[in-house]
Amino acid sequence: MKMRGWRGLLAVAISLGALVVGTLPAAAAGATVNATTSTKYGTILTTSSGMTLYWHANDPVNGSVCTGTCATYWPPLTVTGAPTAGAGVTGKLTTFTDPAGKTQVAYNGHALYTFLPDKAAGQVNGDLKNAFGGIWYVTTVNVAAATSAPAATSATLPKTGTSPWSYAGGGLLILAGLGLLIRRRPRVG
Repeated sequence: MKMRGWRGLLAVAISLGALVVGTLPAAAAGATVNATTSTKYGTILTTSSGMTLYWHANDPVNGSVCTGTCATYWPPLTVTGAPTAGAGVTGKLTTFTDPAGKTQVAYNGHALYTFLPDKAAGQVNGDLKNAFGGIWYVTTVNVAAATSAPAATSATLPKTGTSPWSYAGGGLLILAGLGLLIRRRPRVG
């Protein structure tokens, strides 16, 4: 079946928008946190699908201040059951209720997150990013236990040269551009 006209363009725009925007991970019943070897970082923590896990310097012990846009860029690792430590995970896994009311996983007291620009297992694009009031770090198996809550700061857009339009807005920009193409197309007949 051949797609024609604006419906075909709309289908292409939606497909491209989905690629740009990405999807947020759903809560796993009993998420497994794995230890994975990285040539640059040593042994790091990953999800069961191999996505790198990070922690934020601004979070309190067994807590999170990452909400709204922050949680879009840095989706929290949430569970509906108890988290499981895979082979090589030597620290303590705990859970707490995050600001969205979900059960988030923590490692040695550090809340765990993935990073939206990490699109494949093994990618580590979020280490040392200065965003949302503090530095983000890849979680290594030997990260020290969190000992105190940092000073509270307000969440801001990332200071890494990105903006929400780089990710979520990308799909909207594609749709807007295709809308202009549709309107400017000469009518036949």
